[in-house]
Amino acid sequence: MDAIETPRLSLVAVSNEVLRADLDGSPQFAAMLSAEVPADWPPDANYDADAIRYVIAMQARDPAAREWGFRYFVLKGSPPCLAGAGGYAAPAANGEIEIGYAIMPALRRLGLASEAAKALTARAFARLDVERVVAHTLPELAASIGVLEKCGFHLEGPGAESGTVRYVIRRAQLRAR
Repeated sequence: MDAIETPRLSLVAVSNEVLRADLDGSPQFAAMLSAEVPADWPPDANYDADAIRYVIAMQARDPAAREWGFRYFVLKGSPPCLAGAGGYAAPAANGEIEIGYAIMPALRRLGLASEAAKALTARAFARLDVERVVAHTLPELAASIGVLEKCGFHLEGPGAESGTVRYVIRRAQLRAR
């Protein structure tokens, strides 16, 4: 499995077979990830059956989606544990790519979301055609905004969906840090 490695996390790209195991609640899901799955999985309400089906369809349409798409966040340790999910919303277009992330409630406020967001951002900027990484959140989600600001993102304005805000970091800003 392709993974982005950080000190505490493996951000693992997976096959549709693994996604289907998650969707079905299969006991083999944990074995496929080589990680324990918390009893209260998934990490938030946005990660639901429709989201998994969307990722499955995206990966079926575009095999390269495993590189730039969805990832499970596995907390390294003994034993490894599923800590969250996220990744890239779509391939880079017009010099821009969007990231997203969700961490299990019991593991929040430990810096894992920032670690994942920084890794996704660095991987995006490793591509020559990416000049901006964006993220959308709700203005009342102070923790999510804190993660983005800690990673160097700045508020750009209204988000793509009604009621959301858009945060951006540019390649030049990352270099300046």
